[in-house]
Amino acid sequence: MAFTSDEFKSKMEEIEHTYHEWFSKHPPIGNSNVNSIHDHYYIYMSTQGHQLRFNASSDLPVEIRTLIKDTFSEVSPQS
Repeated sequence: MAFTSDEFKSKMEEIEHTYHEWFSKHPPIGNSNVNSIHDHYYIYMSTQGHQLRFNASSDLPVEIRTLIKDTFSEVSPQS
């Protein structure tokens, strides 16, 4: 079952907007043309439910990673 949450997506956009300067100054990951917050993490289903992980090539600062993890915990179905 895929993790879909409009609330999560909206909050990710807010974080990306808040840290726009950081995202605009760092190169994109993979084949993207722009550095997007969504390229730095992935969500998958495990026996414990949906899990959030960061891509190995992500260079997000700890502050942004923490915001993403906290937001995921707030809106995740298993919360």
